[in-house]
Amino acid sequence: MKREDILKGDLPIVLVKLLELRKHLVKTGNHEFKINSLSFLGHDFMSAKNVPRLEEIDYNQCIRYLKVINFPHSSKNLRWNIEINGKRVQIRSLSDNTRALINHTNRAKFCTICQKAGVDIKILDDIVDRYWELRTLGIISEDVSMDDENYPFRNHRKELEKLFTWIAFNSLTDVKDITDGDNGCDYILDYRDPVDTTTWNIFGKKDYIKVIYDHLVFSLRDNKGMPRGYTPYSNEFDPKIKPWVRLRNNRFKGALHIRIKGMSTADSTVKYYINKYKEEITKIKSNNNEERDEILIKIYLIRCRMHHQSINLNGEMTQISVLGNTPSECYNDFSEEIMQETHWDNLGSNPSILLALCQNANVTKAPSNYKADVFINGIGISIKSRRSAPPSIINTTSRIGMMNAITTLNDIYRKALKINPLDSMVQDYWNKRLANIISEDVKTSDLNCPFVSFLSEEKSKEYLKPIINYFCFDGTGQGLSPYQAKLVLVCTDPQDSSTWDYYDKDTYCEYIWEKLIFSIRSQRSENALALPNNLP
Repeated sequence: MKREDILKGDLPIVLVKLLELRKHLVKTGNHEFKINSLSFLGHDFMSAKNVPRLEEIDYNQCIRYLKVINFPHSSKNLRWNIEINGKRVQIRSLSDNTRALINHTNRAKFCTICQKAGVDIKILDDIVDRYWELRTLGIISEDVSMDDENYPFRNHRKELEKLFTWIAFNSLTDVKDITDGDNGCDYILDYRDPVDTTTWNIFGKKDYIKVIYDHLVFSLRDNKGMPRGYTPYSNEFDPKIKPWVRLRNNRFKGALHIRIKGMSTADSTVKYYINKYKEEITKIKSNNNEERDEILIKIYLIRCRMHHQSINLNGEMTQISVLGNTPSECYNDFSEEIMQETHWDNLGSNPSILLALCQNANVTKAPSNYKADVFINGIGISIKSRRSAPPSIINTTSRIGMMNAITTLNDIYRKALKINPLDSMVQDYWNKRLANIISEDVKTSDLNCPFVSFLSEEKSKEYLKPIINYFCFDGTGQGLSPYQAKLVLVCTDPQDSSTWDYYDKDTYCEYIWEKLIFSIRSQRSENALALPNNLP
């Protein structure tokens, strides 16, 4: 430790305070102890004379006094500042917001540290990968602290506490020489006020990291800890360094820096993103899987378009040329950095990442009056997920809305459909419901279902099919949709097009017929009709 390091910050004041308290009972915030011996590098300071009282001197006088008593300084790499009662003690400040636990250290040195600490480097590799993913998506900035669920260092706490304990007690902050054994410390004295011992805390290896863990700040930087002129694409440098390195703003970044933020501060780059987009994130998190799977399908389709990868489109392998919410809109491609950093296999578990990807590619959920959720090469497609709650086919629509729908579909398809059969089905529904023959929800598989039994099943299906198709593909009780669907896509895995099944107006009603549930509710208007599709 160099002389300027010994005399850095408030350390001279703490050392003089310890000299003042020799043979006295010291009461700290978490311990009481009596100083029976005080030494450093073989020099005993129990007999030092004329120790000034701190109330009467300033910082510079403390430095001068330490020089007078020949307080030693050494070039050795020590992790401790003083020996108290034969125990090596490192002195640190809890109030210092810039103090490093470990300073700008590349992966090659962390490999050595992890080996000494008995921790698998792969744990840090996975964390750093997630850090770069979140940072590339703009969810976090360079410095991140443990304030939110997206914090990449939140997992593996047990292993990280073991690693950070070894670093805190055995390794220097700049890791120029990784130390252990006799160079390490036994305790850490952490203080807020260098004069007031009640603000001091003495920590051992079992408790120090547990106290500061939630106050650690992590970053990957380039200004220190990296070999000069490092190029990860050559074999010139240690390949152990390469996995953490990314090119950002024409500089290679990859040195992990861990500092302890002030225990009273509450800065968080992660929390800023979460708070800014709280409503959108909550919506993705709380909704059933259908909306989330719609987003996942759109993200998957963008990647397929970028990679010129064919997808299953209604039974034919097709390359995507145009993709968007409308035939004329087009989602953006993801940036090259996002393509490299994102963990594509586990997207659905993190709503913040889904939202950030949507923002990057300008992907939005189709408005509620659109029947098509996405257009692929100009073909409108409605997306349904087998993993979601059963979607509604006709959502609490009144008789007036049903009349509007029938009128509209008659105009489109040149039919002469009447509402009278539906009136009769509804009347039969009420007769049976009041007689307790059926409940509010009645399935097509129920022999007493009025929407099947009033006519023969064949005639009921023939009558209801164009109505169901209209609400699935064309519009609502309010009128025709501005963007209609040609196909319904039903998916099992939104990121595997081989699990996608397509249905058109000829086949979709047949697919859902046995799963239909009819009910008449009063949520929005009296005698509203709903036909939920109870898909598995």
